[in-house]
Amino acid sequence: MRASLFLIAAVALSAATANAQNLPGRRGGMWEMSMTAPETQGHAMKMRQCVNPATERSFSPFNGPHDRDVDHSCTRHEVHRIAGGWAFESVCLRGGKPVTTTGTITGDFQTHYKMDISSRGPEGVHKMTMDNTWVGPCPAGGKDTMVLPDGRTIHIPHH
Repeated sequence: MRASLFLIAAVALSAATANAQNLPGRRGGMWEMSMTAPETQGHAMKMRQCVNPATERSFSPFNGPHDRDVDHSCTRHEVHRIAGGWAFESVCLRGGKPVTTTGTITGDFQTHYKMDISSRGPEGVHKMTMDNTWVGPCPAGGKDTMVLPDGRTIHIPHH
């Protein structure tokens, strides 16, 4: 279940790759991400990510991680402004099969933002909400790190 949520997040974040101009960037510092989906039965998975300009270029809500299961031959990438935020839609390949992802990102990107995501592909339809809150400056030595739900800390690679 956790693997599929992370895959949904990766596809959704990759889906939001921006070809539009003037997309907002997150405020630097520590962000707490809370992910919920129907299969989590109301239980949120929480992660923390230390954001700085380098990680924002590699791992922003609009740029997403480069997931190894997602072919980056997407046939559609659209991001456009909506009231209070942005909407996105993409069609990308996963294992050679199309995955269509749609969603919205709303908020101020300085203290809070929220992503509502729906992804449809070979494994069915998956929905997820990611609620993101700025919690303060990054701790000393926390640059380029993410704390996973199980407490492990990983280094965020730059692309």
